[in-house]
Amino acid sequence: LEVLAEIFNRYTDHHIVIGEGDDSFFFVMDRCGFCWGRQTETPARSLIEGLLQESLYWVTRGKRFFIESVSCIACGDPVGTLRVEKTPIN
Repeated sequence: LEVLAEIFNRYTDHHIVIGEGDDSFFFVMDRCGFCWGRQTETPARSLIEGLLQESLYWVTRGKRFFIESVSCIACGDPVGTLRVEKTPIN
């Protein structure tokens, strides 16, 4: 997660910080190129969720993780947050 965040921070207009809870990691974006200037009723996270899912799948050699959108700038939230459970679902 840290490497993916660093790639986004260095080469895109995103600003991502990784947080950690007891059972989850948090991918927090206070600046998101997918949401900036947009207004939506549902989170605009499909691309970044897919990148996270496939990166984790590749790094863990085939394990899947539950990822959910907790907040989204395009929905009016101050930051966009994806929660990634630490325990794989398979």
